[in-house]
Amino acid sequence: MMLESVMKDGVLSTMLPADLKLPMVAPEDLGRVAARLLQAPIEQIGVYPVEGPERNSPNDVAAAFASALGRAVRVDVIPRETWEDAYRSLGFSDAAAHSYARMTALTADGPEYPEDPIRGSISLQTYIGKLVAAKIP
Repeated sequence: MMLESVMKDGVLSTMLPADLKLPMVAPEDLGRVAARLLQAPIEQIGVYPVEGPERNSPNDVAAAFASALGRAVRVDVIPRETWEDAYRSLGFSDAAAHSYARMTALTADGPEYPEDPIRGSISLQTYIGKLVAAKIP
């Protein structure tokens, strides 16, 4: 979602701490796992956590964009006290903005991660590199 903004301004805005490592997964990896599970025996129905090859932070995302764009990209952390206003500026209702700000706080304050997730193979750098290459004529 940040591709246009990062390409234009060289700034990656986030509400999360710049060094917070989070699970991320490329849509292709997620699709491969979903396709495999759709073909699995009925006894294997369940919840399966899927992540990319490693967890990444907003700093890692900015570095991947910088590499793909060949120029600096900085991280701009949106202060917690302005989260609800930020969500409202994106078109969220007051109730939704409040709810999303609370959800963001839970993530920022120490998310819980599943043990032994299914790992995809597409790295953050590869994924962002393809996104940028598809946008640059």
